[in-house]
Amino acid sequence: MKIRGSRSANVEVKLSPKSDAVLKEPIRTGTVIVLENIYYDFNKSAIRTGQARDLEALARLMKQYPSMVIELGAHTDSRGAEDYNMDLSIKRAESARDFLVLRGVATERIKAAGYGESRPRNRCVDGVECSEEEHAYNRRTDVKVIKIDETAIIGYTPAGLEIKD
Repeated sequence: MKIRGSRSANVEVKLSPKSDAVLKEPIRTGTVIVLENIYYDFNKSAIRTGQARDLEALARLMKQYPSMVIELGAHTDSRGAEDYNMDLSIKRAESARDFLVLRGVATERIKAAGYGESRPRNRCVDGVECSEEEHAYNRRTDVKVIKIDETAIIGYTPAGLEIKD
């Protein structure tokens, strides 16, 4: 670990699931996959260059399973005005959709939805003091499978989304 000043640290953390079963789930209509590894700059909707491994894997998955139709739902933390966060989340969902389209996925297979701060995963709502890590936990993009006709298996590891053949 390297410590610079008194406010930052570089730490390497390796996570392992308790069971391999969580890594090999079949995709069905209604399946929701949380893409944890998409990074946006603060207050921006553009995806950081080189920071979209999960979206790259999702593009490959959607090419492999042409019947798959999804909703990309983007979420923000609770900081900032509610209307602003809703607009930002819509722009982020659209940015993720555009990313997939540029990689050959048909636009009509992707619905982009923004949820702003309306669906927190933890206690961090307006008026509650939270750490940066707690706020970051609420910033995410979900993929909800609206339709799929083929049988598909995916994996999700600490390194990100993986396609299982």
